[in-house]
Amino acid sequence: MTGVAVVQSGQPYSLYEFYGASGSLYVGNYPNLMNPVLAIKNPSDPKSAFTGNKGSFRGAGGVYMPTIDPTQIAINYLAPGQKGIPVSTGTDPQDIYETDFAPSDQRNLFRQAGQRRLDLSFRKAFQFTERVGLNYAFNVFNVFNITSLDVPQNQTQLAQSYACSNTANAVTDSNCQSSYLNYGQIATSNDPVDQQSALAK
Repeated sequence: MTGVAVVQSGQPYSLYEFYGASGSLYVGNYPNLMNPVLAIKNPSDPKSAFTGNKGSFRGAGGVYMPTIDPTQIAINYLAPGQKGIPVSTGTDPQDIYETDFAPSDQRNLFRQAGQRRLDLSFRKAFQFTERVGLNYAFNVFNVFNITSLDVPQNQTQLAQSYACSNTANAVTDSNCQSSYLNYGQIATSNDPVDQQSALAK
């Protein structure tokens, strides 16, 4: 009998926004060539951004209960006059929708659930003659059927076309709710318990 046990801490992860809520002043909309980290309101206490749900369960209405609370997102808006944004001198329109990068301390604030699994293999060799033998193997993967959850869906879609000026509106405004349907949802996990057997001559 042989076995392989995997016990490890979860992978660190950040929140991302590729639709202009992070760094739009520098890269505009859809900054796909970078990782625009999205900030939270209280980076000194990352747990304050959690809802208390694992992200793998649905509520009574069938909607996933997210891991991350969207109301705890902090978008770094820049005011006219900051970092070269023009200031209106009369009736000219005012640009109040430019966003800056998140502070550097916002990266990898969160960590996914720990990963645990045990695989066992049972093997037996039968030797009938000097030249003829038989090997039997029975393998069991994830013996205790432990679910190891993947990183939650950590990319929002705060698209400028939705005209959402802040995350509070995004939660209540029907034009913005589609941005959050999958946010904080656990989409994948490892395979459940499985087994296989083999016979070799």
